[in-house]
Amino acid sequence: MDYLREVGSRSFWDTWDLVFNRSLASGMIGVAIFASTLVYLRSRKRHKEAKQQLKDVGIAASITGAAFVIVFLFHFLILTPKALIEENQAAKRTAESALSRATPVPLQFEVTETDAQARAELATTKAQLEKAEAKIRSLDPLEQPIASARITVSVSIPANKGRTPSELVGQGGIVWLSRGVTALLSANAGDHSIDDKGNISFVADCLPDNPYMGKPIKRLTDAEYIQVAFGQEYMPINSVVDGGKVTVVVNNQVTLNFTVPPQTMSMERKFGRMATLMFITDLKDGLTSLRQTESP
Repeated sequence: MDYLREVGSRSFWDTWDLVFNRSLASGMIGVAIFASTLVYLRSRKRHKEAKQQLKDVGIAASITGAAFVIVFLFHFLILTPKALIEENQAAKRTAESALSRATPVPLQFEVTETDAQARAELATTKAQLEKAEAKIRSLDPLEQPIASARITVSVSIPANKGRTPSELVGQGGIVWLSRGVTALLSANAGDHSIDDKGNISFVADCLPDNPYMGKPIKRLTDAEYIQVAFGQEYMPINSVVDGGKVTVVVNNQVTLNFTVPPQTMSMERKFGRMATLMFITDLKDGLTSLRQTESP
C-alpha cells in the first residue's frame, strides 16, 4: 500500500506539472475567476453567452481531463515505477561506494565501575588478557628479536672457470642488507670456498652491534636491497656474474632466500681496499614469508 500510494502521488503531480504546468493553487484561482465570470454574465441576463462559454469550457475540460488520465496512467504504470527503481539503485550504489571508502573505526569502549571489587576484577581480567597476548606473540617466530644472523653468498662466474682456486678466494667479502644508505644487517666473510668451475661461496656471521639486532625478525621487510663487496684483487672490476643465491638464516629458525640476477659488476668502492660490488635489488620473493604474516 505504501508503494502504491507513493507511485500514485508522484504520478499525479508529475502529470499535473506536465499537463497544466502550474501550481494547484494557481489552477484553483483560474477556476474561481471563470466561475465569477459565469456568475457575472448570468446576473446581466446574458444567459446564452454564459451557456456557450460553459459548454466550451466543458468540452475543453473533458479533453484536458482525458489527456490528464492518459498521461497519469502512463506515469503510474511505466515512468514512475521505472524512476523509483533507478533512484533506489543509484542510492544503493552511492551507499556501497561510500561504505567501500569508509575507514573502519576500531571498536572502543570504556567501563566506569564504582564498586571496588568490580574494579579489581576488571583489572585482573585486563592483566590476564595482556599476558595472553604476550604469550601468543612469544609463540610467533617472526615476533622474536633477532639474536643471530648468518648470511651465505654463492655466485657463479663462468669466465673464471679453470683458474687457480687461490686466485678467486672470497677472502675479504662483505655483505649488507640495507635500506637507503643504512645497513640493517652486515657481516664480513668468514669461511669461504671456490672451485675450478667459477663458483664462489662465503659465509658471514652478523655481529651483535648491527642496527637490527634485537628487533623483531619481521622488521627485515624494511630492507630494500642487498649489496655484496668482493676484494678487487680476487674479483676484478667488470667481472660477469652468471647468477647465484644469498641465504639469510635468522635465529637458526627463519630462512630467507634471495636470487642473484645475472649482472656485470661495474661498480667499485673503497672499504680500506678497493672492492667490486654486486647487487640484488628485487627482494620481494625472498621476503614473502615475512609479509604473509603482517596484519592487513
